[in-house]
Amino acid sequence: MEIQISNNIRLKKIALKDQKKLFDLMREIYLPMYRHLWEDKGEWYLNELYSITNLKKELSQEKQEYYFVLNQDRTIGILRIIFGIDFKNHPDNKSLKLHRIYLHPNTQGKGLGKKIVSWIETIGIEKKYENLWLEAMDTQEQALHFYKNKGFSTVNKKILDFSLLHIHLRGMYVMLKKLN
Repeated sequence: MEIQISNNIRLKKIALKDQKKLFDLMREIYLPMYRHLWEDKGEWYLNELYSITNLKKELSQEKQEYYFVLNQDRTIGILRIIFGIDFKNHPDNKSLKLHRIYLHPNTQGKGLGKKIVSWIETIGIEKKYENLWLEAMDTQEQALHFYKNKGFSTVNKKILDFSLLHIHLRGMYVMLKKLN
């Protein structure tokens, strides 16, 4: 299944058979941007999160959608959304979570992320969700700036407990945007 977001951006559903492609893509995207966070340069995280076992688990979860992001027929990233997930400070509101979005570094700054997040907001509004929320590493200034420009505000902070993350780099912001 494919979804057209704009003239040049499409989403293609990720299936279990795509695990190797997903793993290889994330090795290319994730490690250059996040290896500095990890004692092992991110290898454990990559092997854990993009393993066949974890992909099977994530694809079996209800109310989630997991996509490859294509730009002019070239796979440039991934997107995962979870629908109907309560937000801690707003348990009565219908919320969706931007669980994962990674775009290749050479595509950043070209407006692709803005189009994707705007599409998520539109889908959320159409489906009557009240909140869109996400979690972002507190040291990733470019990502934080992007989300703030898209109208997200920081509502909480948490510390990740992955033992291989450098202790001083475990901070994560929880960010929220009201959908109207």
